Parts: sequence; structure tokens; C-alpha cells
Amino acid sequence: MSKFLSKRITREYIQMNAGQPEKVFPLLCPVRESEWLPHFKAEIVYSSTGISEDGAIFQTFHGDVSITWIITKYNPNSLIEMIYVIPSIMVVSINIQLVNHDNKHTKTTIRYTKTGLTERGNAEVEKFTEESFNQQMKHWEKAINYYLINGTIISSNEHYLPPHN
Repeated sequence: MSKFLSKRITREYIQMNAGQPEKVFPLLCPVRESEWLPHFKAEIVYSSTGISEDGAIFQTFHGDVSITWIITKYNPNSLIEMIYVIPSIMVVSINIQLVNHDNKHTKTTIRYTKTGLTERGNAEVEKFTEESFNQQMKHWEKAINYYLINGTIISSNEHYLPPHN
């Protein structure tokens, strides 16, 4: 019997967002994210406030797969960290730090760490290239900035939806 060896990859991207941290940070919430990111839908499992908070749990659904997210750190206007699990595939940790860049912009550092739970998960981790991650983050940056500037969601025609892995 061979022993499974998990693979792990971490990627980091820095966005420049069109607004101060107190304007950007509230949008990093499973409820508010659907206001600016096309096709994003989440269901709150637990939150005493109904929005993001330390210890909140929510779920997203991709086909028949339910993905459970847990907010593990929540420091308003500066840091949110969450973990999600794709059963029998991988665990993903997301760390997002916001810093005031100037009086009109926020420097947002986004770090994803993906860890395979199975050989299938390891294969997904290997697909998590620097190029695919940067492409996903650029589209996320475009969508959130569009919302911050215009107050409406970006058209699906203008927003590329990268494959979810």
C-alpha cells in the first residue's frame, strides 16, 4: 500500500482597488460578493449578523458539489481569512489583507493556498498555475473596481469566469 503525499501551492496577487479599505472590505462577504461578482451565490449557514464575521460559515454550490467556507479571521477594513473544503478533493485557504494606498485606493493582497486531499485534488492543485491565478485575480479586480466606481455589477459579457478548481 502506497502512502498518499499531499501537494500544496500558494499564490499571491496584489490588486489596486478603487476606494478606501472601509469601502472595499464590506464587499468581501458571501452576501455582498453577489453584488459585484457575476454568478456568485452563497448560502449563509451560520452568522449572528447575517454577513461576514469571525466564525461565519457559508456554502457555495458547483453542480452537485457543496463547498463549505469558514471565516477564520475577521478584522474589519484590514484582514479577512477563510478556508473552504471541496470534499475528497482539496482544502483552500484564502488570506486577504487591505492597506490604505492613498486617499482613493486600497492595496489588496490576496493569497490562496491549495492543498490536495486525494490524487484528484493533487491534480487540481497542479492546475493552479501562476498564469491561471493571475488571470482569475485580474478579472476579480476588474469586477470589484467596476462595482466600486459604477455601483452596479459588471456584465457577464465583460467578466471572464475562470474554471473553478
